[in-house]
Amino acid sequence: MLGLQAARLTTKNAFPAIQRGTHGGPVVHAFRLIREFGLYLSETVRFPRCHVDHTGTLILDLKDTQIACTKKGELRGPDNGDGDD
Repeated sequence: MLGLQAARLTTKNAFPAIQRGTHGGPVVHAFRLIREFGLYLSETVRFPRCHVDHTGTLILDLKDTQIACTKKGELRGPDNGDGDD
């Protein structure tokens, strides 16, 4: 599990969130965050069942991810279902 809390843009080491991603939800670019804590993700992922708890912390389950799309309907990664693996 990973928990993120909102911070002011002036906060040192804060990770900004883009207002809206391609599927309507906020996007957090957190490459530096996952490296800082020794985490490894082989590709860009999304968290389909994330939630905000009673303290305002965004909860992300690292065991519950989906491969993010580069273009609408196109999966990233070696097994994108096109048979060209």
